[in-house]
Amino acid sequence: VPVVTATISIDRSCQYHEGTFPYFKGLADSVMIMNGINAPKVVECLGSDGCRYRQLAKSGNDDLRQDAV
Repeated sequence: VPVVTATISIDRSCQYHEGTFPYFKGLADSVMIMNGINAPKVVECLGSDGCRYRQLAKSGNDDLRQDAV
């Protein structure tokens, strides 16, 4: 599964070869609980490129549109 929060360069020819996108290898050992009514969690995903990517995990009826603010 590709890491959705990874930054990749745009190829004008739209030819993305295997290995262009880092994929999900695992999760870090810790979770950070954020402030708020629903207390969303921040987890770190370990990518195939060796980088860590932050992911926001939400549950219930929490509105995702408010995250951009």
